[in-house]
Amino acid sequence: QFGKCHEVPVWQTSPLGPFDAWPSGGGGFETFYGFIGGENNQYDPALYDGTTPVEPPATPEEGYHLTEDLTDRAINYVRQQKALMPD
Repeated sequence: QFGKCHEVPVWQTSPLGPFDAWPSGGGGFETFYGFIGGENNQYDPALYDGTTPVEPPATPEEGYHLTEDLTDRAINYVRQQKALMPD
């Protein structure tokens, strides 16, 4: 899953867990890259890769925007999956 996950209960949104309701922590997805909650800053978001907090790959001054980052991640994921199982 890429993007927002607003289905995690508010009391479980801490970076310390519990993670059983997070997309990749028990929510049914192998991978998650995005943010927890219904909204986030598009230029300086609070991102997670799985359940690990991560920094955006660039700064707003360097041209970072969340939409482009999520799109790039999703495209790379599809390419990886296709390379592993081309048919």
